[in-house]
Amino acid sequence: MDGLEYGRLARAVIDQKDDLMNEWEWLSKRILPRSRDVLRQLKTPAGDFKRENCAKACEALHTLVGAFITHVTPSGQKWFEFEDKSVKKSNTYENWYRHATDVTLDALAASNFYPTLQETHMDRCLFGTGCMLCEGKKSGGLSFKHIPIGSYGIAEDKEGNVDTVCRSFKYTAHQAVQAWGLQRLPTEVREAFSKPERRFTEEFEFLHLVMPRKGYTLGNGVADVDARKMRFASVYLYHGGSMPVVEEGGYPEFPYLVSRFLKWDNVWGYPAARKCLDELEAVVRMYRHLDKLGELAVFPRLFIDAEQDGDIDYRSGGVTVIDRNIAGTNLPREWGVGGSLDWGLEHIRELEEKIESAFFVPFLRVISGVDRQMTATEVVARQKEQVIGISATFSQFVYDFNVFLERIFAELFRQGVFNTSAATQPKDFIVNAPDGIDYSVTVPGVSYKGVISQSIEMAQRQSMDFAMQTAAQYIQFTGDPSAMDCIDISKAIKFLFKVSAAPSEVYRNTEEIEQVRTERQQAQQQQLALMASQAANQQSQAVRNVSE
Repeated sequence: MDGLEYGRLARAVIDQKDDLMNEWEWLSKRILPRSRDVLRQLKTPAGDFKRENCAKACEALHTLVGAFITHVTPSGQKWFEFEDKSVKKSNTYENWYRHATDVTLDALAASNFYPTLQETHMDRCLFGTGCMLCEGKKSGGLSFKHIPIGSYGIAEDKEGNVDTVCRSFKYTAHQAVQAWGLQRLPTEVREAFSKPERRFTEEFEFLHLVMPRKGYTLGNGVADVDARKMRFASVYLYHGGSMPVVEEGGYPEFPYLVSRFLKWDNVWGYPAARKCLDELEAVVRMYRHLDKLGELAVFPRLFIDAEQDGDIDYRSGGVTVIDRNIAGTNLPREWGVGGSLDWGLEHIRELEEKIESAFFVPFLRVISGVDRQMTATEVVARQKEQVIGISATFSQFVYDFNVFLERIFAELFRQGVFNTSAATQPKDFIVNAPDGIDYSVTVPGVSYKGVISQSIEMAQRQSMDFAMQTAAQYIQFTGDPSAMDCIDISKAIKFLFKVSAAPSEVYRNTEEIEQVRTERQQAQQQQLALMASQAANQQSQAVRNVSE
C-alpha cells in the first residue's frame, strides 16, 4: 500500500470518533473540566471558570478510578497469576508459571505502567474508553504511553477485539527529526527544522496506524522476521498533502490496550455517567440557583427612594447623606430575598446519591470496610447485593486486558527475562510455524487476584460453604460418613485459596503434596508396624508367663 491508501484507511478509522466528541466534551465539562482542555488540545487551561461541573461526580469518578487501581491492579501486590490454560491442566510447570508471574509483575513495577494505567482508567471511567501503548525498550524492559481520548479512532475484529488503532499526535520539527531522520520527512518539516526560530516551536501533525496485516510471517519478533512482514502493520504518516509514509514497520502482537468500561452496540465504551446524565445537569442547575440565593443573602436587592440625595455607600462603615424628611421611613430596604435553601440542599443530596450509585460508590464503600468493623458474614451479605453491578465492567476490563497482557508477556519472553530453557518451559503458549522454526507467543492462562475479583467470586465461595455445611449436617444426623465421598477436599481447599487471594507460595504444588502424603503414609505404616511388633511382644511375654 502507498501513502494515499494508508492515509484513507487512517482517516476512515480516526474520523469515526467524531460522532462522540460532543458527548465527551459534555462529560468533561460536567465532571472533570481539566480533561476538556485535552479534548480541545489546549496546552494551558481555557480560563472558563463558570460553575458548570458537579463536584460530587468528580469525587465519585476519582473514587471509582482509585478502586480499580487499588482493588483490581494494585502496584506492589500480586493482582494476577499466570496458569496453565489447557483443558487438562498439568501441574508439572506450576513453579514456572509462578516465576513468570513474579518476573512480569516486577517488570511492570520497574516501568511507568502504573502511572500510565491510572490515566487510562480515568479515561475509561469518564468517557467509557481508555487507551495506552506498550513498547519494548532497546535497553530492556517495557515502556507505556497513555493515548488521550479524542486523539484516536478504533476498530474491532469479528470477535469483538480491538485490532485497529489510528491516533493523531503532534511533533515539533526537532522531535520529528529525532524520531525518523531528516530525509524521511516532507519539505515543510525540513524547512522548519532548518530555521532555529521554528525548529523547537512549530508543530506538525502525524498519524500512527496499527492494523492487521494480510499474509504476515509468523516469527519470534527478534531478528528473524522483517518488521514489515509482522502480524500487525505499523505505519506513521505525515498528516498533510499526499500524506507520505515516514515509517513502516510492524508488531508481532497488538501493542495497544483499548479498555472499555462497558460494551453496548458500539465499538466505543459505555461510560458510567451515562446512567445519570439528567442528574448531573440538574445538580449543576440547582447549584447555580443556590449560588444566586447566597448572593442575595449577602448582597440583597434594595428599594431606594427616588428622591434619595446622593449615592448610597455600600462599604463597611460607609456614610450616606440623606434628607431628614425621608429618614426612618424610606431608607433602602431589602426585597425579594426569600427562597428555600434547605429544600435545595436536600434535593441536591438526592441527586448526588443517584450519581454516586452510577459510579458504584456504595459498593466500593462496602469493600473498603472489609478490614474494619464488619464481620465476614456481613461483608458477604452486603457484597452480594452490589456485586452484580460491578461484575460487568470488571469482566470487560479482563477481556480487554488479556489482549494487552499478551503483548506484555511476549515482549518479556523475547527479551529472555524468564531465564528458562526451551526444555523446562511449558509449551501451551507457543504457536509454532509450519517450518517448526519460527513461532509466536500467546499469553498463558490468567487469573485475577484483586479485591473486586474476590468479591465477584464470593458468591461461589458462599455456595460452596453452604454445600459443605449441609453435607456435614447430614452426616451428623444420619451417622453415615459416605456423603463426604462425593467431595474432593483437595480441590475445595485449592478453590478457597484461589478466591481468598492467599499467597500462592503457601499452597504446595502437586509434587510437594504427593511427597507429604507419601511421608504421612509411610509414617502411618511404620506406626502400624511398631504397634504390631509391640502387640506381638506382649503376646509372647504373656505366653512365657503362662508357661512358667
